[in-house]
Amino acid sequence: MVTDRPIYCSGMSDACTTESMTIKNALQELISKGQLELVISGNSEYYERTFPKYEYKHVEPDDPSLMTNLEHPVYINVNGPKVVSQ
Repeated sequence: MVTDRPIYCSGMSDACTTESMTIKNALQELISKGQLELVISGNSEYYERTFPKYEYKHVEPDDPSLMTNLEHPVYINVNGPKVVSQ
């Protein structure tokens, strides 16, 4: 799944607080079905990735180098280039 805003992130901006909660609530049913292995989100403040996560709890696999048949998705947040105005 690809989203424009992060579902889970650690920043304190609106994108990581109010907006992420709104998106999480809207997509929770789809995510809870366990059919997603990866969620990639944009417009985050930082690059972040998680262990498989659901409802703010992450599950560390026995061997982190081998992630197959995940029960919950891994989240990756990326941020595009910033434009700095002078």
